[in-house]
Amino acid sequence: MPKKGYRQTEEHKRNLRKHKNSLNMKGHTGTYKRTKEMNQKMKKAAIASYQNGRINGMQGKQHTVETIQKMRETKSKPDVIKKMREAKLNNPIKKFSNTSIELKIQAELNKRGFVKDKDYFCNVNVKNIANVDIFLPALKIIIECDGCRYHACQQCGFTEYYQEIPEKDVRKTKLLNKAGYKVYRFWEHDINKSSKDCINTIASLRLKK
Repeated sequence: MPKKGYRQTEEHKRNLRKHKNSLNMKGHTGTYKRTKEMNQKMKKAAIASYQNGRINGMQGKQHTVETIQKMRETKSKPDVIKKMREAKLNNPIKKFSNTSIELKIQAELNKRGFVKDKDYFCNVNVKNIANVDIFLPALKIIIECDGCRYHACQQCGFTEYYQEIPEKDVRKTKLLNKAGYKVYRFWEHDINKSSKDCINTIASLRLKK
């Protein structure tokens, strides 16, 4: 027993935790496998984190060029693309957050008399084709707010990361156009400069109702 008033150091606490974990794993050989009960608990925890808007572990961090290249190679495999598409469309717990530039476009639409969740909808799936930033169903108009870094804006000099995204944007736009929707894409730097000017390029949204 430690002496009264004795305070354990952080290093000592870490060693105790390691020792405790080694005792808990006693008797296990080879690769450790999770039980069904543990998987269920982890699944519930993941669902709760989505529902509570938990911050992503990569928030404020950046992947290295090597990591991005490996991710790009994995995501380019046909079977992976199919699984990712299905998961993206059918995930019931996925929470999409509004980016700052999306909020600016929404604010401009509000000024012109358009009502959110009535005249336009945010971060929704359109006809199982794709998820879009802003959708005006009555006008069959889709507005995409492209962040300069993620969408590899050449004007802003983002030529190192996410170079495959522009190709995906083109394919997405073509699919939506083919289904009869008009797609308008605005760069982050243009929205930040003037969201009003961006919306004014869409004739049917130029004037207030």
